Amino acid sequence: RQYPLYFLAPPLLALLLDRRRLPYLPLLIAASAVLWVAYRAQLGDVVPSGDDPAIHIYIAMKFAAGETPYFWHSQYPNAVHLLMALMYSVAKSPLPLILFFKLLAFLLVVAGLALYFLYFRLLHRNGGAAALAATVAVAAWVGVLYTLADGGVMELLYLLVGLPASLYLAERRRHLAAGAVAGFTASQSYLGLFHSIPVSLLSLVKGRWGYLAGYVAGGNVFLFKLLNGLLAEGWGAAASHSYSALFYALSSYHAVLVAPLLSAVVVYGMRRGAPAGVYVWPLHFLLSGLLAGTPEAAARLARADLMLLGLSAGSSLRGGWLAYVVSSAALLYMIFAVWQIPIIHRLDAPRLDLYLSALGVVEDGATVLALSQVSTWALPLFFDPSRGVRAYLIYPEPDLKNPETQIGLQILDALERGEQTGAVYILAEAPRPGGQYSGDVLRLVPRLQSLLSQCVPVYGGVLFRCG
Repeated sequence: RQYPLYFLAPPLLALLLDRRRLPYLPLLIAASAVLWVAYRAQLGDVVPSGDDPAIHIYIAMKFAAGETPYFWHSQYPNAVHLLMALMYSVAKSPLPLILFFKLLAFLLVVAGLALYFLYFRLLHRNGGAAALAATVAVAAWVGVLYTLADGGVMELLYLLVGLPASLYLAERRRHLAAGAVAGFTASQSYLGLFHSIPVSLLSLVKGRWGYLAGYVAGGNVFLFKLLNGLLAEGWGAAASHSYSALFYALSSYHAVLVAPLLSAVVVYGMRRGAPAGVYVWPLHFLLSGLLAGTPEAAARLARADLMLLGLSAGSSLRGGWLAYVVSSAALLYMIFAVWQIPIIHRLDAPRLDLYLSALGVVEDGATVLALSQVSTWALPLFFDPSRGVRAYLIYPEPDLKNPETQIGLQILDALERGEQTGAVYILAEAPRPGGQYSGDVLRLVPRLQSLLSQCVPVYGGVLFRCG
């Protein structure tokens, strides 16, 4: 996550070695072990980047404490949250969950490299170099790197595991197993469900009912939960400017440098009997325009489109020389794109120690307020159901579908009016220099600080007791 080029080392090294003497998968495992040691040494036991890990760990902790009904009108908790909830029930601490989430993010990248290589190797039976080059093309896309950088790994469960595994199994004519893998991984998030639509449509057109049956069976309760959430949240049609937003998001990530070239490669590969992977990107791009009605949605979908463009181009190859064109284009794109990937530090070792120590001075039954983005990790680290202590983030624009996101702002309003009862603590951290914060969050900082004159500092100059 901090140095994305590390993850390209295994396939690039494999290009330089004789595969008959050193098979690719053992090389991948060995190189990944070395990378993990370096990764762990640099980052310690702390998840370094993004807001999503804190939210996912908090969801798991709440579920373990019995505070989250499973069929809540949301995409979460999913299977990952249930596993983390079990870990929290045993450990009674969020620290193992933090390490697990970091390990999950790393292993997803390694699994993606291995599975895409197996798929491309199956397609290009007499072209090991072509398969390796195509794997590089997929791995280089900012759709993988950016999503890891901001901690949003849930959609990668499908993009890096479910999609290549299902395509591989489908090519081996194991359609039921392919559908089961795709259904399970896609049903862990709304984006995963959306990303799986192209392959599902292709299977429907080709009459592969075994794949669809496997998809439903693999998705099981998670699939029905997502569909229930979609109905409850009332997703409507996208705005009329959806394609303009999508094209803007694509151009802003430098896709104009290589997208035309790789699009031509995909068109070149469209032929009778072409593998399903060739058609994944065109279908996904067409469907993305239907949902990209906002800039945020367009950016997320555009990043996935770029990765799937690498997949379709890699599936379209017929000769080894073209594989190197695809790989070179992807690496050229990465040279421009990798420096645009923000490393959004939200938690480091000193801050983790600060939070854990400050929790000890918070009285039982108290509430802790913190700003979203600035102190996102307060949400899980100040959650102690055994003592009745919990934190609420102050969101400038709460999600109306999620009442909990409104509570922090309501408590802040009550404090300003002098109407709040009970002990309330404010975690008043300053935004970190060079951090990534939205303007509406930064505008809340003076408002929060204006309350501190009515409060008493209790720990480290950042935790204040009010009320």
